[in-house]
Amino acid sequence: MDPINFGEPVLTRQKPVIAVTDRIDAGYYGSIELYDAWDDLGLPANSSGDIWPAILAVVVRSNHEVPVYHGASSFWVHKTPGAAG
Repeated sequence: MDPINFGEPVLTRQKPVIAVTDRIDAGYYGSIELYDAWDDLGLPANSSGDIWPAILAVVVRSNHEVPVYHGASSFWVHKTPGAAG
């Protein structure tokens, strides 16, 4: 995800979460890495962690998880239209 145009602005509510979820659902991102660290000290002080369920729901709906080993991240690739699963 583009952290300058979407990451921080969505977390700080300068942009609605749908600005990101619509792009994910449309396949704008060919792959996505989710790093489950919402307690990250790098997050803006006025950030909101309640966007996580919306982001996760659209990622799971529109993407396949790719197995990775020994990491805090999960990797996802956009589903090909018409593909099973």
